[in-house]
Amino acid sequence: MQDVDTDSIVARIEELEWERGRIRSMRRSAVGSCTWIIERSKSISGYHETSARAFDPEPFDKEKDLRNRLSRIEAELTDLRSKLRATASV
Repeated sequence: MQDVDTDSIVARIEELEWERGRIRSMRRSAVGSCTWIIERSKSISGYHETSARAFDPEPFDKEKDLRNRLSRIEAELTDLRSKLRATASV
């Protein structure tokens, strides 16, 4: 029975690590979009001002959502790894 738990924990860790890599990639893309929007806003309306028409908050919201998802995955990975260590030490 203990082996089934270990196998499922290892499988979940692998699944979460894959998802973490995917989210990191998506986050890099979202951050790039945010940087482009900021630079574009500066060129349209001056360095310290942001044009309401040029500013699109969607990439910033997406990056924040990805950052939150990444935090949840990291927390779950930490929890699963500690369970795996506890199982291995028994």
